[in-house]
Amino acid sequence: MNKTELLNKADELIAKANELKELAKKEDDIILVPDKIKITQSIMWYSMWIVNQDKELLYNYLYENWAVSSWFDTDQLIKCKLTPCKYEDLKPWDVFYRSDTKNPDFNDLFFYAIKLNRWSYQYWDYQDCRNSDKTWSYYWKVEEAI
Repeated sequence: MNKTELLNKADELIAKANELKELAKKEDDIILVPDKIKITQSIMWYSMWIVNQDKELLYNYLYENWAVSSWFDTDQLIKCKLTPCKYEDLKPWDVFYRSDTKNPDFNDLFFYAIKLNRWSYQYWDYQDCRNSDKTWSYYWKVEEAI
């Protein structure tokens, strides 16, 4: 290899290294749903399972309510991420996390909710399900982490 070819190869390697650095930086910016909260997806409902209580919290779309089960299928667990968004960007049946703090503790199940329509959402509140239209400062959409 002559000097020009070596310089071109060095430029290619530097460009690739910079590309990898940017990719690693983006990976660091991903917020994952904490391991304490497991997400499963099935045909009838979207569910959240709280590991340390061995219970599964199911949201049934058909009846629009929550149910608690002690049965869960670990084969259907999905690793999910939290993507910052605006409430208006959420669609009905989207699961999201809401907070008035910019850097909250995402372990709190009671701040996860499901959007019902343009102005209302539903969340789990100690053995019951509640509807609310209270606005929050920050929202994160729960999405499958690919």
